Amino acid sequence: MPKQEFIPEKKFIRNFLIKLSLFLMTTHLVACSVQTQADIETDSPIQLPMSETSPPTTTHISTATLEPQTAITLTLEPTITTTSTATSPPIPSPTESTVSQAECPSLVNNLARHIWSSGGILFNTGKLPEGALWWPQVEKDGIWVISANSLEPQLAYQPAKYVSISPDGNRLVSGKAVSTGNSPIIVLYSINTGKFNEIVLPLVVGEPIVDQYPTWISNDHVANITRLEKNLGSGEIWNEVVVDATSQKIESSTLELNLPEYYFDKYDEEQGIPTGFVAVDPTRKRVLYTAGNDQNHEIRLLDLETGEILWKERSEYLTNNIPQWSQDGQRVLFNISMLRQDVEPYTGLSGDSYIPFAWSKLVSLSRDGEEEALPLQPYPGLLDQELNNFSRSPDSRYIFYSFYSYETSSIHAYIVDTLTGENRQICDPQSRFFGSWPLGSADSGKVEVHWLPNSQLVYRTLVEKDGQWAHSLRVLTIPEWTSEVIYEADPRYGINVFGWTPVEFPKP
Repeated sequence: MPKQEFIPEKKFIRNFLIKLSLFLMTTHLVACSVQTQADIETDSPIQLPMSETSPPTTTHISTATLEPQTAITLTLEPTITTTSTATSPPIPSPTESTVSQAECPSLVNNLARHIWSSGGILFNTGKLPEGALWWPQVEKDGIWVISANSLEPQLAYQPAKYVSISPDGNRLVSGKAVSTGNSPIIVLYSINTGKFNEIVLPLVVGEPIVDQYPTWISNDHVANITRLEKNLGSGEIWNEVVVDATSQKIESSTLELNLPEYYFDKYDEEQGIPTGFVAVDPTRKRVLYTAGNDQNHEIRLLDLETGEILWKERSEYLTNNIPQWSQDGQRVLFNISMLRQDVEPYTGLSGDSYIPFAWSKLVSLSRDGEEEALPLQPYPGLLDQELNNFSRSPDSRYIFYSFYSYETSSIHAYIVDTLTGENRQICDPQSRFFGSWPLGSADSGKVEVHWLPNSQLVYRTLVEKDGQWAHSLRVLTIPEWTSEVIYEADPRYGINVFGWTPVEFPKP
């Protein structure tokens, strides 16, 4: 591997930004390399099938009553699969390796009976911008659904921007752009019943947070952070509005997070570069955060009620990947940077690229600070490459992770089976796995991958069509190691995935 002079720890995030710029240029070059004379950009929007029944449009509801008006388009009972918790083998030494490389998933297409069993996958689509291939520029303002009973896309809701889907998939919330000085507006919509209402939130006093949109903190509550104060060494203060999705009751609250030795890189923060994190669990009683100073970094789990530090571990780099709390707040998955034993820190030759002196370790903690024993680490790619994304299946058995490879100029993705210890790559000789960079950097409503209730995985790949790149939407069934193509965009078009709903729309 080429080598380069090591960059000090406190400059790592800025180094990361430089790498990201290189990645964007590389992606642009890769995209250009497959263009032909047929690669002539047009302004015509992508054509998707429309359902015979048009989706409802919103009407204003006064803040005095907040009574929902309805426009029922379908009445279907959702089917939700229950989940169970898996156990895991103990953790061996990081220097050991038990990588089990299996072949790529078998690709299936247009089956009479789909391996994807129930419900619908929600997404939108748009043209891929020049130089970037992951977040399409949406041309048709709406959310589409592909149901398991039909692979024809249907319009599920319109208009829709800044959308987030509830954890159970029965509702969505959509934020509406308003001019400065006006009250924020959200739309709550029931995918199951077709009922919707538009809610005017309290006016934000002072300068609002840029690009902050409502998100679900439970199946019944939506939160919108209106003001965020970050203080080095002491913590954060959140001013937020919480809406009850059933009663439409609005409550304003202030959450003071007292975080001893809380740390983030202030310079990088001012430049808009991700640095450090604060991850509060859904119950608002636990928080995982970055602590330390310019030279020494820790990740800590804190009890917000007692102030007790339940768990802490040194991290060689200031990690900025957003931890993933389970919906019930019982477990959290995150990564830390562990010192490598096979290289000397601060060594290397001036030139091409550096040798990292730390590797990415995935950690799973209970809310009480008990560390789960995961299979052998480091996992494939995480010794030399920076972790890009990770998430866990609803039954806790499988862990998805991905990283960007500078050697292949593409993102590699893997599935770890925490019961067997097997690690398999999600691959396809005819496509490239890809995603956002890094985790948490995109619109909060869009998801990198999405787990279905039965622990099937929805993901996107890049495929070449007519000499141009396009997105392919697929569902992976892990036990059978098969992948089903459920939708492919037109050339130069891509897909944003928002999640899953238990509702299956009638066939058009």
